[in-house]
Amino acid sequence: MDKFDKKILRELKLNGRISNVELADRVGLSPSATLRRVQDLEKRNVIQSYRAVLDKTQLGIGFVAYVSIGLSSIVNRHN
Repeated sequence: MDKFDKKILRELKLNGRISNVELADRVGLSPSATLRRVQDLEKRNVIQSYRAVLDKTQLGIGFVAYVSIGLSSIVNRHN
């Protein structure tokens, strides 16, 4: 892994949706060389996935609580 790979990873970490042309411009390589490097990083599982981080507030999701309640009955028998 050289300095270009490290730059690519840094940029993708900041913005995983960046276009290949913009990524190439930011790391100082041609678009074709950048694409080859990204594909190689994916193939080697250095880049394992891309994901979307959703704003739960915008989705109307507060929080979910799971509550468990246990009940017992105590019978006092005095004769």
